[in-house]
Amino acid sequence: MRAAHKLAVPASRHPRFRLRSRLAAPGLTLRERRIITVACVALDDSPVPLQSHVTAALHSGDIAKEEMDEIVLHFAAYYGFAKGEALADAVERAWSKRPD
Repeated sequence: MRAAHKLAVPASRHPRFRLRSRLAAPGLTLRERRIITVACVALDDSPVPLQSHVTAALHSGDIAKEEMDEIVLHFAAYYGFAKGEALADAVERAWSKRPD
């Protein structure tokens, strides 16, 4: 496993930080990055990014509905019912609007 990079400056100002390029960077699959991102935006209480990342994860097929439901349960166990419920609501909204 590669050693973690210690950032001496805020991540957004670090030369290796480019949000779009992070999705394609080596080390993690896109699916793994989507799971991490969903958890991060759910923890941050940011409804718009939460909905967009949950929708992208489900509609792309990178994360199955059953897997996302397990992510919700696991997340709620660590961060509480309110945050878990917000994530669950985002999942249900995204799932109800999935393309056929």
